Amino acid sequence: MYTDSQIHDWILECDGSTRDVTFMPVERVRVFTLLQHLLADYDVVSVSDNDGNDRRTDISNSSILAGHSGYLHLVLDSSASLIRRLQAFVDWDESEPGYCIEISFFPDELDMTKFSLAMFQDLIEDWNSVLESPDYFVRFENASWKLYDTNDLGVIYTRLTHPRTNKMLDRSGGPTAS
Repeated sequence: MYTDSQIHDWILECDGSTRDVTFMPVERVRVFTLLQHLLADYDVVSVSDNDGNDRRTDISNSSILAGHSGYLHLVLDSSASLIRRLQAFVDWDESEPGYCIEISFFPDELDMTKFSLAMFQDLIEDWNSVLESPDYFVRFENASWKLYDTNDLGVIYTRLTHPRTNKMLDRSGGPTAS
């Protein structure tokens, strides 16, 4: 387990890669609700699907996540948020249960006048409260990451392995890590 100081430094390290927050798959309605939640704070820069189509006009319609399989890539901006620019990737496949969502940002997109590790973790927990995902992974960008593998290279912390998150879960009466 890493210290808060290490986690803080790794989230902020400008090494050319993004920091990714990958959530375990959830129901379609939860992903759509999170997208609407994000749109309350962010302006849409672009939304494209797996065919490269511009889907900005469809972002408020839940049918944007319909079909046997698909992919959405959103770029969102906000001058007032902790993360000023983020990317959201949503993908789904009828052969797999649930919808996958990953939110990515470059460390230099963080508003350092607002940043603290606690504030960052609260933001991720806020997103997860909408998604109701059993776990999420805060990690360095890594194309060879074994999906949802806690011990794989680049995982900074997960919801179920970070002591602060576990204390928050204990207080809320929710599940705790074993």
